[in-house]
Amino acid sequence: MFVQAGEVNNFKPLLANVWKEFANREPRFYASVAYSGALWTMSSAINNAASVTNQQIFYYRGENEGMINGDRWLPTGIGMMKYVNPKDNATGNGVRFSPRLKLPFVMPTYC
Repeated sequence: MFVQAGEVNNFKPLLANVWKEFANREPRFYASVAYSGALWTMSSAINNAASVTNQQIFYYRGENEGMINGDRWLPTGIGMMKYVNPKDNATGNGVRFSPRLKLPFVMPTYC
C-alpha cells in the first residue's frame, strides 16, 4: 500500500512511505496537491538550511505534523500546493513569495 524504499525509482516523484494511490498521476497533481508525504523544497532558507529544506511532510494524525501536535493539520489529509513557490520558506530567515494573479486569470471567476 505504501511505497517502500526499494520501490522509489518505480514511483517517481513519490518518496518512501507515501501511499501508492498518489502514484502515476498527471504532473499537475504533484504541482497542485499537498498530499501526505509530499516534498516541500523551501529552498530559500538561510539559517538552518539543512533542517528546514527538502522536508517530506506527513499529515497523519499523531505523526510529527499531525493533529495531536498542534493546530496546523489537514482533516482530509490533502491540501493545496498550487500557489506555493518552491523557494518559499517561512522559517530559517527564508523568503516568502506571494502569488501574482493576472487579470485574465481572475476575470473568468467573476463572470
